Amino acid sequence: MPEDDLLKRITRNPRVMVGQPCIRGTRLTVKYILNLLGHGETIEGILNEHSRLTQKDILACLSYASKALEQGGVWTSLRRTNGTETMSEQLRQVVIYPGEDGFWVAECPSLPGCISQGETRQEAIVNIREAIDLYLEVLEEDGLPVPEERFDVLVVAV
Repeated sequence: MPEDDLLKRITRNPRVMVGQPCIRGTRLTVKYILNLLGHGETIEGILNEHSRLTQKDILACLSYASKALEQGGVWTSLRRTNGTETMSEQLRQVVIYPGEDGFWVAECPSLPGCISQGETRQEAIVNIREAIDLYLEVLEEDGLPVPEERFDVLVVAV
């Protein structure tokens, strides 16, 4: 099945599971399915537990995750707390735009002064991830509060 057809099985609706990507017609999130697979559940086991799902739905979740990673939409980072490293998901709004000097500029509005750039869009994404991780690490080391992320995106056509 072509990837575009698989991806049509994944929907996002702000009124369903707070806008998280879900398998069409369900409240089962992509994240939930990936967590099941990541903890050793088989596709057959998931299908047995959720009789409305098909193998294509599970493949759609994997395809969606792959696309999100390619586009820099999801990442995890290591956090050190009292000498112990743990994985934590960081969701931060990032604005990326072409700069005047030909570089791509990336900034995180919820972290004042957290800005980076790269020669390519992908390099700017990699660099802002690192900048966000280091910004948060310094705040935690200094015992300062970490600003909350508030997603409120508005695109205005002029």
